[in-house]
Formats: sequence, C-alpha cells, structure tokens
Amino acid sequence: MGSIESLLAEEFTRVLRREVGPKLDEIRKLVAAHAKDVAAVKGRIDRIERGTGISKARKHADRKKIPGDGVGTDATDLRTIRRSLEISAQDLASLMDVSIQSIYNWESGKTRPRSAQHTKLSKLLQLPQGKLRRRLANA
Repeated sequence: MGSIESLLAEEFTRVLRREVGPKLDEIRKLVAAHAKDVAAVKGRIDRIERGTGISKARKHADRKKIPGDGVGTDATDLRTIRRSLEISAQDLASLMDVSIQSIYNWESGKTRPRSAQHTKLSKLLQLPQGKLRRRLANA
C-alpha cells in the first residue's frame, strides 16, 4: 500500500480526468472549428482584396495615418500630393524649415510631423501651385 499522498494524488488525477476530460475535449473541438472559420474569413478577405486591386503595401500604408485635418494626412498621400503640385522634396523641406530626410520619413510613414509641422504642412498643401512657387522663390 502506498502513502496517503500518492493515493490522494492518484484519486485527484482520476477525478480530474473523469470530470474535466470530456469538457476539455469539447473545448478543443470548438477551438479547432473556430480556427477553421478564421482561416475561411482570411481567405475571403484575400480574394476580395485581389479582386479590388488592394495591394498589401497599400493595406499597410493605411495603418500609418498621420493625425490631422484630413489634408495630406495619409503618409503615402503626402508624396502623391507633393508630386501633383510639382514640387520636390527638397523644396517642400525648404518651405517647412525641416530637413529633406524629414520629408522622406513622413512620406514613407517612418515618422510623423509634429502638430505644428502638420498644421503648416496642411496649409501649404492647400495652396495653389502658383502661390507655392512664389513662396519658394522668397524662401
């Protein structure tokens, strides 16, 4: 006959297996079913994105939002707006009184303009191209 400790341990294990075992099996089945559902949803999302032409790069860029008033607030849109205004990154850096590297970092989403810089940037990007050129000439 074993010690009381080993008898209690054996009994405890037996009761746990009897009581918890079936519930644990049920939980495992539910988790497996849930994992299949998640995989199915991810597959549908991928098919929809392929059908609409949403690229992974664009999807990740959407996560890099710069807080502000909606003008040039998306990191990837900043480059597009700057190019549509036909000003170089160097010119924008000069108008903003920042380094060209800051402009590149903002455009890539690595960093974000500070609040005051964002306000100034928003105002500059709303100006017509002619006014931007005049400001560049005076800078």
